[in-house]
Amino acid sequence: MVDHLIPAPYVGAITRGAVHGGLELGPLLRRAGVPADPESGLSAAQFSELVLELRRVTGDEFLGLLPARGAPGAFGRMCVQALREQDLGRALHRAFARTEVFPTRAVQCVSGDHAASVSIRAGTVPDPGNFVAGIVLLVWHRTACWAVDRYIPLRRITFPGEAPPGSGALFGCPVTTGPEASAQFPAHYLRCPVRRGGTDLRAFLHRAPLVFLDRPDLGGAISARVRHALARGLRRGVPSLEQVATRLAMSVATLRRRLSEDGVSFRALREEVLREEAVASLREGREPVHELARRLGFSESSAFRRAFKRWTGLSPGQAQTLAGASSSLSTLGISLPRSEAPLVSGTNHSATAPTTQAPIM
Repeated sequence: MVDHLIPAPYVGAITRGAVHGGLELGPLLRRAGVPADPESGLSAAQFSELVLELRRVTGDEFLGLLPARGAPGAFGRMCVQALREQDLGRALHRAFARTEVFPTRAVQCVSGDHAASVSIRAGTVPDPGNFVAGIVLLVWHRTACWAVDRYIPLRRITFPGEAPPGSGALFGCPVTTGPEASAQFPAHYLRCPVRRGGTDLRAFLHRAPLVFLDRPDLGGAISARVRHALARGLRRGVPSLEQVATRLAMSVATLRRRLSEDGVSFRALREEVLREEAVASLREGREPVHELARRLGFSESSAFRRAFKRWTGLSPGQAQTLAGASSSLSTLGISLPRSEAPLVSGTNHSATAPTTQAPIM
């Protein structure tokens, strides 16, 4: 999830269409749980709630910011059509041709031998401060990265005039002035095959608009991303396969396939994360063994003790005793081999299987 704040000026920009349509800003912000004067900015979750409330009260998927009114599902229908293409270049051409979403030739993708750009024709929409252009480019970039399942590095973002505050953090690249709003990137990414389908799209849209505010990191191995999602999820319980798939905006079938291509299973990765968390907790003396066992999803403390013995060759009590005499279990010869037998088999939970599952968002 994103850790940076969405700058306060975006609140005025995103609500401009609703206010011009006669809605009162104060009650709208209260219903969304947003401060009336968010001087320090909004968290990604707060901003997402505001967007969802705006969409509800306006009945416009584009929040009154674009010339055409966005009927519910317009963006999703555009994505369905685009995902039928073989590569990103064709998908973008098909998406930008959807007049249900964009005015004719308002957004274009132009490609040269080495560089490509997605640009928004100047004057297409009233856009003081370039906020609408920034949002369109942000949504385009995040959706394109997701569609090809790769991070597309941006070389430069340009705006015709002053850039919206925080643009560098949102896009992760230099932001400069140019004749029109555009995003420049290496042209070879247009040849990337489209790897997503309808089931993946439902998971992706379920996380919108929060998914658009996140800085994607799709370049790493899928196993590393799953481990990261599992580790973050342990704050609220042990995430399930379905919850991790939702967090990564892909279907369960796609996640299983990607992990298989990496030569690893979800259950093996989950056991690795549980093992590392158990060792860290015992080393630091964070909590009693029975609380640690419950937090890691074991139905009984005895099941956790057996698992820990299998992982390290020590009982939790022995590990705590050794940790009291040393700052690191690893210096005492406790190895953490990759487990050959996962803790969980299927969806049935036994006494040795983690049972607690909780949202990871």
